[in-house]
Amino acid sequence: MALAAGNYNPWLPTDRRDEIGDLAKAFNEMVVQIQEAMAQLEARVAARTRDLQIARDEISALNVALQQENLRLAAEVEVGRRLQKLLVPKSEELAAIADLEVAGVVEVADEVGGDYFDVLRYGDRVVVSIGDVTGHGFESGAISIMVQSVLRALLTLNLPQTEVLSVLNYALYENLRRMDCDKSLTLLLLEYENGYIHLVGQHEEAVLIRGDGTVQRIDTMDLGFPLGLESDLRGYLPVPLQQFLNPGDMLMLYTDGIPEATNETGEFYGLERLCQRVQTHRHLTSDAIVQSVLADVRSHIGLGRVHDDITLIVMKRRPSP
Repeated sequence: MALAAGNYNPWLPTDRRDEIGDLAKAFNEMVVQIQEAMAQLEARVAARTRDLQIARDEISALNVALQQENLRLAAEVEVGRRLQKLLVPKSEELAAIADLEVAGVVEVADEVGGDYFDVLRYGDRVVVSIGDVTGHGFESGAISIMVQSVLRALLTLNLPQTEVLSVLNYALYENLRRMDCDKSLTLLLLEYENGYIHLVGQHEEAVLIRGDGTVQRIDTMDLGFPLGLESDLRGYLPVPLQQFLNPGDMLMLYTDGIPEATNETGEFYGLERLCQRVQTHRHLTSDAIVQSVLADVRSHIGLGRVHDDITLIVMKRRPSP
């Protein structure tokens, strides 16, 4: 709306007519400026609206792509988890071992874990292996599957334990370099035959519990070296440690997910409690001992979070026929 700026009104003095004309002109200029500002604002709002719509479209497209990627990753994780479960020794395989009563379990913190164990039988010789890849998740799980495959192939060659570990380490080292992966693996290899066990490899302590309740903790620190860190382990592998199992004696192997399991206040479950639990229930079957330990660990964790994979193996020499 503009005001007339004429000075034709004869009733006003000349100076007043000029003043009103100037005011009208200034007002009209202000109206024009406001109209221009409004037009600019409307243009900016329209541009911003277009930008927001483009951003919404891009976010929508990203969400669709993310959902598709999540589905793909979930499928990959599921494949890895199923492969790991397929490679765990079946109960009927363990039951077929004549001289030993063996039970084992793996519970992963994520969908795919880095813990590994296997029990293989070659005639009267039983080979037990347990390992822990650093971290957990899909990459660690893939490494544990790789280890199981290579180790199983090497064991069919009837090589000495130290040579098996040395070749396994070399294969793992080369693959980890190819994967540009800085993970490693602790692995304990145990061979049993006619009452004798031979241990080689660095891992958690092995716990030997005699039939009378005596507990012997075997430190494996000097029995080997983590796999995948060096290409050649021949200078790190000593002569395997030998022990004898009498009927009723048992050996327990585990990963650090058990003693390092924490409750809501951050208290560790601890190796002492693990040894005491197994010692107290040594008269039970190996499977019952495993289940008893798992129940006790879960009770300790309570509402706390499971931070690491849990693996436990109990092997007991059966009574003489």
